[in-house]
This record gives sequence, C-alpha cells and structure tokens, in this order.
Amino acid sequence: MEGKYSNRVRYLAVKASRFILRSVLWPLVRWKPLREAEEGYTVIIGAVTKLAPLALANLEALSSQKMDHLSQIIVVFDSVRKKEHRDLEEQIALRLPHLPVKFYYYSRLQHQVSRIINWGWVYAWMSWTIGISHCKSQHAILHDLDALLIEPSALERRYSAIIERKDNFIGIRWYAGNGILSEDHLATTFEMIFDATYVRGHFKPLDVFNHVRKYKGRRVDFDTFLYVQSQSEGRSVLLIDGNQMLHPSQMLCHYTYYVGRKNWIPGEDNTLLMIPYYLFLAGDEQTMQQVTTAITNGNSRFLPLFKKTMDARNLAEPWAAWVREQIERFEVSKRGNVHPSVAQFLNAIDELTERAMNDQSSAVS
Repeated sequence: MEGKYSNRVRYLAVKASRFILRSVLWPLVRWKPLREAEEGYTVIIGAVTKLAPLALANLEALSSQKMDHLSQIIVVFDSVRKKEHRDLEEQIALRLPHLPVKFYYYSRLQHQVSRIINWGWVYAWMSWTIGISHCKSQHAILHDLDALLIEPSALERRYSAIIERKDNFIGIRWYAGNGILSEDHLATTFEMIFDATYVRGHFKPLDVFNHVRKYKGRRVDFDTFLYVQSQSEGRSVLLIDGNQMLHPSQMLCHYTYYVGRKNWIPGEDNTLLMIPYYLFLAGDEQTMQQVTTAITNGNSRFLPLFKKTMDARNLAEPWAAWVREQIERFEVSKRGNVHPSVAQFLNAIDELTERAMNDQSSAVS
C-alpha cells in the first residue's frame, strides 16, 4: 500500500502509540463554539520559552504590517509563566504600545505533560489550540515565531482572500509529505488563515493534532491541522513570495535538536546560525557579536554556540549565500542598509563555511 508506511506492522505500531499519546492529550485543551464572533482576524503565535526574545523580533516585524482588520495578536508560550516572561511582556509594552497583544501560558499540568513528551508536534498543537480557544474573531492566522513579514499588506491580503472566497482554510502552498500528496489539496499550516468559528464549531482541539490513519487508500501521518482539513470543504492557497518574508525553514526544530540531542550535527540546511541575528533584532547584540568573534578568532569548523559546541562540517557555499541573501534583504527592508555588525556576522559565516568546505575536501582527498 502506498503512503508513509509500506510495512503494515510498522503502521499499526505507530498508530497504536499515537492513540496512547492522543489519549493523554485529549483533556488538556478545551474550547467551546465561537458564537457572535468579532469581524476581522486574530494572529496566533506559538512561542518558545528558551528563545523568548524571538517573540519581540517577530512582533516588531508585525508592527509594520497594515492592520485594518486585526482583532488581536495572541502569543502562547510553551511553559508556565516565569519571570523572564513578565520582563519580556513589559519590554514589548514599552517598545510596541500600539500592538493589541495578549500573552497566554501553559497550565502547570499542560507544562508537565508537554515536558515529559517533549515533542515539537505536541508543543505546536498545544500552543495553537490554546490560542484558538482564546480567539474572539471569526478568522485567525497561524503565524510562525521565526517568520518575519516584509510585505506590509501580507496579512490583510490573506484576510481579504478568505472573505472573498468564503473558504475555511487558505494556506501558502499545498502540503506534500508523510504520505500526503500535493494533489490532496491540504494546506501547510504556517501563515494559514482559517475560519475559527468553523473549526471550533465542528471539531475538538484533539482533532487538530496529528493522526495516523488511511486516507485515499494510503497510510498517512496527518501533520497538525491536516486531518481537520481532510474532513472539510473550502481549501485553497494564496502564495507568499520568498521576497515577502524572512522565514528560515526548520530553525526552531534545529534548535530543539541541537540543545536536546547529545551528538546531533546540523546538515546542509543549518539554520541555527540565523538565531543570533534574530536575537540581534530583539535587542540582544551580544550573542551575535560573540559568534562573530568566536569565528574570526578561531581556526576550525567547531563553534561555541548556546552552551554547546556546534560542528559545522556540513556547511556549504550555496547555504551561506542563501543566508546572506535572506538577511541582507530583511535588513534593507527594515533600515535601508545592512547594519555594520550584521555585515561582520555574515562575513564570519562565510569564513566558517570556507573552513568546513576545506575540511570536506581534505577528507575526500
């Protein structure tokens, strides 16, 4: 049988383990149908406590968006509320007083269970569904923490599209992977706008979580929100051009792998080195400068980063060129030129990449 699981025994084993996981998760988030919803849309951001300052960088980018129909911005952190959260809330209130932002946190039980499971899909599901449960507007947008929008009308265009089309879900492209085909017309989640009244009226929070099941004769693993879409009409896409946002794919996943796995080595698509730049945007100039200095003063592919040592063996020139292009484009859109500290950081990345490639060549020869 086609799909993600060609082996029936493997499929049944994963399905059984996912059933157990879902049984643990189902009582943790609840919502009621959204009646008398406000017009407009809510932006929902799932934030990572260990990288809390990224929320500030994200919100500053959002502050440049046109927000004619914005109801509110909901930021959900993946832990109980701590002192660093309170400090960040105060900092955001001072720097972005005009933004209608509300912060929510995990309950103690949600925090404990999510930490025991410690799986990215669980954090994403829990944060998004908590955000949806607090949504007061008819529509909502799932906005990734590491997605920095450049085009000022990006959110308003998505809202106008869902009003005009009367769809339930509009993504930026069709999902493909885990047994799902692009021709299934199920939209990827990031920057997806959806009808929150429809979702809360027809589904439970657990329905949004990942499902392992048969779909169109295939054994598939539905990613977050894909199962709900598979049971719904009104799905379409509205592309966001790469020039309209800075969004290093898998940056948060790579960070989770790096800090959580003892011997994990980033691949060619290493987005870890984008994080110091995001922290710089949030006002932390020290981290990026430390990375720049460590590379400049070093002579190997190994780099001290986030209290560990990163092995940059897989870095390659095309990747470094892509990072430079992405960051320089965002810098120009933000301030009209590239900040000198950022330029030094990018030069250092080029230097680290050259060392890694020299080591690769030496290993081959």
